[in-house]
Amino acid sequence: MRMTKLTLLIAMLALAAATFGCKGSSQQSNTNQAQVKADNSTVTLDEKEGYKTEVRAFPSGDIAKVTRVTRPNGNRVVLVEYRDNPQPVEVKDPDIIDRAMDATADELKAAAGAAKGAGATVGDKAEDVAGKVGEGAKQAASEAKDVAADAAEATGKAAKKTGKAVKKLGDKIK
Repeated sequence: MRMTKLTLLIAMLALAAATFGCKGSSQQSNTNQAQVKADNSTVTLDEKEGYKTEVRAFPSGDIAKVTRVTRPNGNRVVLVEYRDNPQPVEVKDPDIIDRAMDATADELKAAAGAAKGAGATVGDKAEDVAGKVGEGAKQAASEAKDVAADAAEATGKAAKKTGKAVKKLGDKIK
C-alpha cells in the first residue's frame, strides 16, 4: 500500500510539473491542441523533460478525468478521478493502461473500481490487524497493572516486616 501511495505521489508531482511549468523558462514543452473523442471527452497532451502527460476529461458521468503519465524510461501510470471523489485511483490493468485515452468510460470505471476494491481490501485487513494489536495491548496493560499491584502489595508487606525488625532492633539497643 505504501508503494502505491508513493507511485501515486510521484505521478501527481509529474502531472503538476507538466501542467504548471514555469512561465518564461527555457525548458521545452510541447503541448498539442485538445482532441475531442466520439464520446465528447477531450484529450490534451503535454511533453516536458521526457515526461509525456495525457489528460482525458469527461464532460459528464461518474469519471471526471483520466491522466496517463509516461516516464522517460517508458513506464506508465494511469490515474482515474471520479466526480464525487477527487482522490485519484491508480489503474493496474496493463491493457487499460495502454488504451486509457481510447477506452470507454465503463472500461475505465471497471478497472479503477478493481484497483479501488483492492485498496479497500488491504485497508480492511490493516484495520483488522490494528484492532487485534489494540486488543492485545489492552490485555497486556491490564496484566501489567495487576502485576504492578501485586508487586506494590508485596513491597508494602516487606517494608512492614522490615519496619518491625528495625523496631525490635531499636528496642534491643535501648
